[in-house]
Amino acid sequence: MLTAQEYDAAENVALLRTPNRIVECCQPIVFHTESYPVRIPNEAAAIRYLDVMQDGRTEDTFTSLINGLTADEIAAMRRIAEKVAALTERLYGQRSVPRSGMLRALNVVRHIRYLWPQSGTVLEVGAGSGYVGALLLELGFRYICTDITQAFYLWQNQLLTAIAGNGLAELATSRIEIDQAVADYPAVHLPWWKFVVPSPRTGLRLDVVTCNHAWCEMHPNAMAYTLAVAAEMLQGNGHKAVVFEGWGSTVRHPIWHVGKALAGAGFVFANNDIRASIAVRSDNPAAVHAMVLPIPDANTDEERFHPRIHVDSRNPIGAVCASGRDNTKLATAASLADYDVMLREVLGREDLLTDDERFMRFVADRRR
Repeated sequence: MLTAQEYDAAENVALLRTPNRIVECCQPIVFHTESYPVRIPNEAAAIRYLDVMQDGRTEDTFTSLINGLTADEIAAMRRIAEKVAALTERLYGQRSVPRSGMLRALNVVRHIRYLWPQSGTVLEVGAGSGYVGALLLELGFRYICTDITQAFYLWQNQLLTAIAGNGLAELATSRIEIDQAVADYPAVHLPWWKFVVPSPRTGLRLDVVTCNHAWCEMHPNAMAYTLAVAAEMLQGNGHKAVVFEGWGSTVRHPIWHVGKALAGAGFVFANNDIRASIAVRSDNPAAVHAMVLPIPDANTDEERFHPRIHVDSRNPIGAVCASGRDNTKLATAASLADYDVMLREVLGREDLLTDDERFMRFVADRRR
């Protein structure tokens, strides 16, 4: 398990040689603006990040999951819940399970599976509490993730260790090169200073890059860098794509800035609707009948370039998404009540609320 001392020491060494502009674009500005804690003194506090950022959204999230959960989905979720419960009992003396965060991750995982039903290799930028990765690993994918926040990174290490065991390459402390780690390990944890480097290694070829609820929160250079590297890594034919849900808080950027950055990196939207945004390189045959995003001039009306809804079954990715959703609808076997019953069985008690949710409920109940 990665300790806070080990992470901080490795980051401090990296800061000695990392250019200022890279350090600048790897700061969690929105978290700092909102005073949300993203650094902890000891890895024992990492449990606070087990199930966050989706507080109180479980019921709403479930309504977007078509008819419910399929048998293989709830089975994978049970395996994750059991591993997290065992982890937290061993490290913290109390059994805990994820509820809202794991459920929210499922929508993105579904769309990745629609594109790559036989598994593939996925990079996640800004992994948060880590359940996109946990689900992908349980379902047979290879997974790489990176994050710029120390606290989330430490929790991700604990979760990925519980899920992948010796199949995790922790590159915050290992000297293994990323391409070798991806070849040899199903799970690779990549610190920000090894992801954002002056001369990036872009020989790596992936199937999917995902970044959820974070694009609008990035420094402009971080957004441009991530998309440039994604464009290199997603070279080739087939369903290679940037897949995501949610643009992130618009306190830093409006959504059209992300559309402009995607277009500038050579991407077009193969699908863009309320469930998933899927962008492919414009030179990929899967870009046929895609939505091309114009690049506005500085003085152009911003709203005109807000990425529009685009669904076209003539596009191969649009077609597999439509087919995948239909198949999911037919295969769903578990309700939200079934999901909660499963979590209670694993947890061994009735109350599934997190401490954050209890606090927020207390405040909400007393607002006038």
